[in-house]
Amino acid sequence: MKEATKNKLVLKTDIFWQRYGWVLMLFATLFGLFLRNTQRGFETYDMLYDFIPWVEHLKKAGGFAGIATLQSDYPVSYQYFLAMMTYLPGSTMAKIKALTACFELLAGTFIYLYVKELYPAPEKRYMPVMAYFCFYFLPSVILNGAVWGQVDIIYTSFLLISLYFLSREKFDLAFIAYGLAFSFKLQAIFFLPFLGLHFFKTKKYSFFKFFWIPLVLVVISIPALLLGRPFQEVFSVYLGQVAAYPKTVFNFGNIYNFLPDDYAKFALPGVLLTFTLLLAGFIAALREKRIQLSAFNMPDFALLSILICASFLPGMHERYMFAAIVVAVLYLFAHPAQFYIPLTLWIIEPNAYLPPLWGIPPYLDYRVSAILLIAVIIATLLFVTKLDRKTENNSVSSRN
Repeated sequence: MKEATKNKLVLKTDIFWQRYGWVLMLFATLFGLFLRNTQRGFETYDMLYDFIPWVEHLKKAGGFAGIATLQSDYPVSYQYFLAMMTYLPGSTMAKIKALTACFELLAGTFIYLYVKELYPAPEKRYMPVMAYFCFYFLPSVILNGAVWGQVDIIYTSFLLISLYFLSREKFDLAFIAYGLAFSFKLQAIFFLPFLGLHFFKTKKYSFFKFFWIPLVLVVISIPALLLGRPFQEVFSVYLGQVAAYPKTVFNFGNIYNFLPDDYAKFALPGVLLTFTLLLAGFIAALREKRIQLSAFNMPDFALLSILICASFLPGMHERYMFAAIVVAVLYLFAHPAQFYIPLTLWIIEPNAYLPPLWGIPPYLDYRVSAILLIAVIIATLLFVTKLDRKTENNSVSSRN
């Protein structure tokens, strides 16, 4: 009798989420867009002195034709979007922020799809909807896009798509998506160590899949070259970004807050330290036979890859951990009992936005943030080696 009652309840719950889950997501999206729209007039330094002047230049130079002479340290993939805006009505600031809103919807869609893969059982049908809500209303997501108008959600969306297709074993699409992510932002490279681990650990595809990455970059660059943009400007933009900011850290809580601001002194040791930590973790994960990559623990390793890079590399800015903030949503829904790990990250990251956006000091000292970030990395490392396979195996069984 109890079993029958339970089955009826599961059936009713399943029917509810099938019928009304998309309605709830629609209303949440409309409310989220309303919130974002309230910030469309918020002005930032980047908007006033970079993005808007770039669009104005493109408009005066004939839209896409202006890419040939645009002085910008952003890659041509983003310049295409800016050029497209010159043909559309409305204020430049509103159009730039609308672009980020579109990619937030794309990211939310793939978070929904990924979590749906984790929990295909009828009684868990609410989980992907909750994951979408969680992502869409994260303070960092709203601050980064609707307030700041930045492009971090664009490359992060493609990282999520790459992660999703890796979980579905559609490897060509996964590497094409990663190539697109890298074409928008240098910080996508923080995800690359995870891709290397996935390749060596799973051994399910050829190393030649990695060649999709440079191929995507070349294909995306062709229109800019045809428009007359100099070859060296197209392919050296990331080198210019690295050289343009010779500081050990910018408004971000990592280990360099404990050191003097001497980039020349700490740059090489910092890179070597990061490489050593990643390599040590890489080797340990390969040698540990109990660790097998799956849809449940891939977000763990992707998260660790990004966090280690952000915590130990010099020259990090306040937004360079943004992809980890979003991947942490997948981590939360893969391991709800470990909620304190993503929650800590979601407290740390907006803290760094206060000085550049409003000119006020952070609510947490950056050294405290650095300690918390190291603690999150250690906690994630400890957990990833002790994963309980019961939930994972049940999920895989129900999917099959």
